[in-house]
Amino acid sequence: MQGRSPFMSKLMGLVFNFDKMVGKDFEQGLANLRALAEQPA
Repeated sequence: MQGRSPFMSKLMGLVFNFDKMVGKDFEQGLANLRALAEQPA
């Protein structure tokens, strides 16, 4: 993610790897969305 972030967000970014934490859930959500979009009407 990119953009402006307040001090606390920057501090949390140093401590936690948010990409690693939400990456699997995000990928699963995209896979579910794709499956729904590709279903025949």
